[in-house]
Amino acid sequence: MTAPAGYRVVSFDETRADEMLSAFTWGFAQRLDDSGREEIRAMFPWERARGVEVADSSRGRVGMLAGVRSSHAMELRVPGGGTLPAAGLTWVSVHPSHRRRGVLSTMMRDHFARARARGQAVSVLYAAETAIYGRFGYGAATPHRKIDLGRAPRLREVPGSEALAVRLESADVAVHGDAVRAVQRRLTRPGSPVELGDTMVHEVFSDPLGSYRDAEQTRIAIVEDFDGPAAFAVFRRTMQWGETGAAGRVDVHAWGAVDARATRRLFEAVADMDLMASCHVVVGGDETLLGLLDDVRGVGLKERDGMWLRVLDVEAALTGRTYATDIDLVIGITDALLPTNDGAWRLTASADNPARIERTDASCDIRMDVSALSTALLGGTSLSALHAVARVEECTRGAVRRASRAFRSDQHPSCNLMF
Repeated sequence: MTAPAGYRVVSFDETRADEMLSAFTWGFAQRLDDSGREEIRAMFPWERARGVEVADSSRGRVGMLAGVRSSHAMELRVPGGGTLPAAGLTWVSVHPSHRRRGVLSTMMRDHFARARARGQAVSVLYAAETAIYGRFGYGAATPHRKIDLGRAPRLREVPGSEALAVRLESADVAVHGDAVRAVQRRLTRPGSPVELGDTMVHEVFSDPLGSYRDAEQTRIAIVEDFDGPAAFAVFRRTMQWGETGAAGRVDVHAWGAVDARATRRLFEAVADMDLMASCHVVVGGDETLLGLLDDVRGVGLKERDGMWLRVLDVEAALTGRTYATDIDLVIGITDALLPTNDGAWRLTASADNPARIERTDASCDIRMDVSALSTALLGGTSLSALHAVARVEECTRGAVRRASRAFRSDQHPSCNLMF
């Protein structure tokens, strides 16, 4: 991978942890205590750690890591119930002394090349700033909604929920990591990571940036049904007092549930604890929890972008999912960073046959940039909506409507884990 003048691209391992943490804390204006530094060391994916290093003294101290990044290997659920191999880009940071020199662009191109070489069809991430990643072909693929359930929220009855076993324990990745993995494997919503590596499981249990320094240790709630773990929530409580008495707060750091029964049972326990007045949770689009609430207005819902997705391999990405209606059309894709995606592709699929895609010289029915395709891949944003804001061009009358119907997902996409 070609680097800017005065720099070189390198792999690095845990022996350079202090340098990596220096680049990260500079990039994100963070202060870490010893426990925070150890948590990051445990959950950082060292086997895929890459950076850009100073190679010329005119650029700074030779050997200094000017930028760092890594990625989680995961399987991402897609419409139809299948999965795609995905690279979960994480810990991306550039030292402020080396901004505006092409360091981030170099790391992104390197990430794309290595992820494709590993057979990963898409890259996913959570963006610290939304203006950054669109220029690298990413599109916002799932929503991120924060709600406050208050204390003992009114939840609709779900037959069989009260029979599910629930336990509350002090969270320990060695003890409870397998339960989290088991729940993730059972999730069917597009956007869900369904196979977790060790470092990503560590991240579920971690709080390296000290968001809850006045809170108790991390706790976990686990709900089980006849098939095993059916829901989990990793959370902390913070004791607070108001003028009228106890007003504690529960913060759910990560959670997942396989169905409405498990969701209801989970939040009966987590959102109804003594001395607590509020329970703060992140949910996705048409998340089951929202549908169970009697009063959705009363939870102070706030929405922003969630997981961003970038198609790395058009053929693998479009044949890895199913389609809601029969489809046979030619899609023109523009991809300035990955020329292997650029060009016209004929996509055919039906309910009885898996999707097929092949390059073609035929005229395009619709055209779009890879970022628009990435936004639409999981079915959360329709191609018609993207066409309405000039992100999809219609070349054949009615083609956008047909494509939009085919790309629809029965379940709105949602990623329940941050990384």
